[in-house]
Amino acid sequence: MRFYRKARLVQRLSILNGRDHNELVDVGQDDTLFNRVNPNRIFPWAVSGGMHDLTGWRSDVAVYLPGPVETFTRRVEAGARRALPRTSWAFPDGTVFADVLSTDKGVFEIRTRTKRDGNWSNKVAYRNAEHVPAGYTGARKACNECHDHAGENLHYGTAIRGDDETFSWSPLEK
Repeated sequence: MRFYRKARLVQRLSILNGRDHNELVDVGQDDTLFNRVNPNRIFPWAVSGGMHDLTGWRSDVAVYLPGPVETFTRRVEAGARRALPRTSWAFPDGTVFADVLSTDKGVFEIRTRTKRDGNWSNKVAYRNAEHVPAGYTGARKACNECHDHAGENLHYGTAIRGDDETFSWSPLEK
């Protein structure tokens, strides 16, 4: 596996002057064009599950890619009067992502997502209760309740980051 920097760009889909428009914006930049808060800055999309309102922790992400990531353009519902073009991607079977959560005391949880037969499975591969940040109670919901929305447009404009049920990795920055 290789550690990588989390994706910083997200797609903003719109119609400007009658033309389909797909712009890359920073994951933390609010949508001033449409006067909306960027969904990537708010619960539950801003941080790893269960980490909202906590301090003194960090998340490092790693991936094993057994082959190339397929990229393609597709039209999606984005709150406009017609479906808009979006850059999408799909990871090959055998892909493994890891989210390594730690504090100054050390690693307290390693979460993995593995793709097999076109589907993702989630697992907590490691847990150390002695290193958790104060107030940590775990994700408190199934991983796919959020991951199923990667790349989705909740409203017109800026989309939730990622695709193929993965938030942190994107070919748009490569």
